[in-house]
Amino acid sequence: MLSSKLFISIICPHCQTRYRVPSERIPWDKTRSSDRPLKTRCLKCQYIFTFSKKPETPGFPSKEKIPPLPNLAEQDTEFREGFDLTQSRQTQDPASSAPSTRRNLKDQVQTGSRKFKFFLVILIVLLTGLLFYGLYDLSKWVWVGIQMKRLDIPRSGMGLSKKFRIEEGLTAQGYYEKGRQYFLLDNEDGYARAETYYIKGISLDIHNPVFLAALAENYVAWGQNREDTELLEKGYQLAKKSLGLESNLVEGYRVIADLLKYHRQYDESEKMIKKALELKPEDADSQYVLGSLALAKGDNYGVAYEHLKKALDLNPALVRAYADLTTLLADLELYEETLAYARKGLELNPEHLRLKINLGTAYKGIKDYVGALQIYQQLVEVRPHHFQILNRLGELFNTLGNYDNAMGYLTQATELNPYEATGYANLGDSYFGKGDYKMAIQMYQKAIQLSPQSAIYHYKLGDAYLRQRKFELVKSSYQRGLELDRNKFSYYVAMGKIYREQQFHQLALEAYQRAFILQSRNKEVLEELVKTYQDLNRIDEARPYQQLLGLPGLEKISRAVKEGIRCLEKKAYSLAILKFQEALDLDKNYAQAYFYLGKTYELSGNPESALSAYVSSLKVPDTLPLEAKSYLVNYAETHASNPGVSVLIDLLKSDSNPEIQTKITELLRKGKIPGSAGN
Repeated sequence: MLSSKLFISIICPHCQTRYRVPSERIPWDKTRSSDRPLKTRCLKCQYIFTFSKKPETPGFPSKEKIPPLPNLAEQDTEFREGFDLTQSRQTQDPASSAPSTRRNLKDQVQTGSRKFKFFLVILIVLLTGLLFYGLYDLSKWVWVGIQMKRLDIPRSGMGLSKKFRIEEGLTAQGYYEKGRQYFLLDNEDGYARAETYYIKGISLDIHNPVFLAALAENYVAWGQNREDTELLEKGYQLAKKSLGLESNLVEGYRVIADLLKYHRQYDESEKMIKKALELKPEDADSQYVLGSLALAKGDNYGVAYEHLKKALDLNPALVRAYADLTTLLADLELYEETLAYARKGLELNPEHLRLKINLGTAYKGIKDYVGALQIYQQLVEVRPHHFQILNRLGELFNTLGNYDNAMGYLTQATELNPYEATGYANLGDSYFGKGDYKMAIQMYQKAIQLSPQSAIYHYKLGDAYLRQRKFELVKSSYQRGLELDRNKFSYYVAMGKIYREQQFHQLALEAYQRAFILQSRNKEVLEELVKTYQDLNRIDEARPYQQLLGLPGLEKISRAVKEGIRCLEKKAYSLAILKFQEALDLDKNYAQAYFYLGKTYELSGNPESALSAYVSSLKVPDTLPLEAKSYLVNYAETHASNPGVSVLIDLLKSDSNPEIQTKITELLRKGKIPGSAGN
């Protein structure tokens, strides 16, 4: 039961400080006596004393009765068992610090409370901002995801690549440029990384048509490399969407043109890429696609070479252009040039597959068989089931005469691709080299079944029949080869082999002489002529051919003219001119080189240079074949209005061949060509 008094007055006996204590702060119950002493501590002097609940005012104690100050450390435990008092006011000593201490504590509590409230408000504001920012970021992420879903672009890509750690903190343009760097590498790893960066850039700028077209271009190139229709279709759809956002987008037209080229829709592809070049003539990638298109069509290597070269001039980092250009040069048998461009491309991407294959082809072409073997063996370790690598390696072993190894690789190649004729033809060469002509014939026949329009396979079949001395089958095979390829040189050489095998030396001699007229610097023909004259015991007549065999740089001359003719056939006129001039630098009396040079100038639209070369072909000591002279007669007739043609006519009129003289005389009589310069 609590006391009825609200306050009880207590005086410290040591320092006489008076306290008014609320009654409710003093413990009380009915079992305790009201006068039972209680213990407390003075807030000022820390003296512990007792008091009773009964209100009384003790007298002022004498100095003798004032006990000494207690040891606080000893009484601390006892004090803690008591209770604290709150000082209401100090009556005896206004200067005392007890009330001041209470006010300071109160001020400190109030200050701490204000600071806590301030920091609490700041924290709430920050958390609210973070919440709203997170909601905004989440909504943006969801919106981008919806837009990418509409574009059918999964955030993780097509699922064909490994997860790459990409650089963070780039802008959309930065991600695009990074992806472009990887795309230019033109290999599987580059395409996968480019996809990752392109998608990241698109997620930051969803409506940028250039980014969409870049991803489309990556998918199309990747799909061509993998022969993956899903990737090709994805690229096509994205290219269409990019053109929907911007109708005159160069990149969009370029992607569709490249895709149409892959599907062999060459006319439509050409329209698309020309549209892209109209919009941006100096676009390196568009120049590349046009050059690649001409290479795929195969009817004008000159156009292909021109545009692929221009693409590399505009962007020397375009690895795809190096790959296609080396393929073109290797097909033209320009192996030195192939070697140079392949090395440049491999500096940008040392692991590029096509460039390495073309490098091996170039080494083989210049007869660096060790270098070629090293390249192909490295490739077959990485790609053991690649048809082209196995086929090239088997072909190289055939050249080296290691037919057992060749057959091992070529057998694997034909098993991988049983519909490719070259594998069977090379396997036939292996059997031919081992002397198994029956199996060689079977392989050549299989190659002809797969590629009946290839003249070289018919010539190979004829060679195998020749070893079996089945001469009628030999002739029919050679004649079929001549029908398919009007290159009479190969036919005459083949017929010379037949006649010499049959001991018909005079017929063999006539065949080789015809071949010599067509290519008078061909080492094989010169050697066969010398042997045939020796068979006929006409040693003196063989000496001119022996002198030609001793001509410095004979193989280089022959190879340059052969390469030039190949370029001329493929309409690569600028390259053909370089090759014919290379041959003439080594042999200025080579009439056929002048003739082919003139023909190249004529077809490339340079009539003055063409006429000059034609005149030189008739002035040098070498003799042109009848077909070449007949061509010059027709040229004189069609270009009769050119004043310089009269010199050509004079040379033809004085030719020793009566057929040529008759033709010129008839044209003069009819007035179809002008009179000679001397008249």
